[in-house]
Amino acid sequence: MGAYLDRGNAYFAKGDYSRAVAGYNEAIRINPKYAAAYFRRGLENLYSGALPKAVADLNRADELNPKNAYTALWLDIADKRSHLPSRLTDAERQIDTVNWPAPVIRLYLGQGTPAAVLKAAAGPNARAKKKRVCQANFFIGELASQRGARDDATRLFRLVVADCPRTLTEWFAAKAELNAAGVNR
Repeated sequence: MGAYLDRGNAYFAKGDYSRAVAGYNEAIRINPKYAAAYFRRGLENLYSGALPKAVADLNRADELNPKNAYTALWLDIADKRSHLPSRLTDAERQIDTVNWPAPVIRLYLGQGTPAAVLKAAAGPNARAKKKRVCQANFFIGELASQRGARDDATRLFRLVVADCPRTLTEWFAAKAELNAAGVNR
């Protein structure tokens, strides 16, 4: 089943979303309790505009793995785009509120600032720092977009696409955000 998830991810990276979904579907068929496949299919649905499917898949991923902070964040994004209430307060009871990406969750709950998130992303491990800074910039950009600050969001999404590893979920998401907005990178 992991091979099908990897296959789906490879197609997703190439922009071949129908084949990506086929890979995720096969992983789910083999193991209907495979949270990672629901999560990835949920992201694909989110960025292909299938919001109800995205919410359903991310809900299922959350049910299967309620301690995953990233699922909680992405579910919050899908909920907001679907004009549904946030469930982050409830999710906060299940997830690690100390380690990364806890500062992002606090930001989304109105308990932090973008500067605090970026400060928390820094650390002695350069590789981990780069990944966290990329994620911080994406999620801060997403929040700016939700609040109508399009210029700030665009600036941050461009930064993610320019500076972040193409293997990060947030790189793909930032690229999709820029494409959806018709913005040149």
